[in-house]
Amino acid sequence: MTIMAKTRFSTIARKTATTGVILALVAGLSACGVSQKRAEKRERLQFDGYRYKVRLNTERDSVEKFSVEVGGATQSLNGAREAGTFKATEYCLKQFGLSDVDWVNGPDADDAALVLDGDTLILSGACRGW
Repeated sequence: MTIMAKTRFSTIARKTATTGVILALVAGLSACGVSQKRAEKRERLQFDGYRYKVRLNTERDSVEKFSVEVGGATQSLNGAREAGTFKATEYCLKQFGLSDVDWVNGPDADDAALVLDGDTLILSGACRGW
């Protein structure tokens, strides 16, 4: 093999190795994003010393209206109220830039007036100013 051929071969080998390293890094970073999204979905909120599984659902025809389901509410109704309020406020801020909520079934209701489905507190309302 001539010197010119060796140089050309080693240059091609380096480029191929560099491309492989870059592809491996991109694949690794992509996987981190997926893992982070999965972790966020599984994330539970902690209030009043307890962890709550909180899910927010919106109506298809009017995205400003929502309901919040707080699992494990009987651990502490005050904590469940706070977890639901946090999730609603977070949603309104992200979607509309405002944190104000007009509650239909709100966290400020008396314990007897709260809507419970088994161990799940259900709050509903709409983001104000939309």
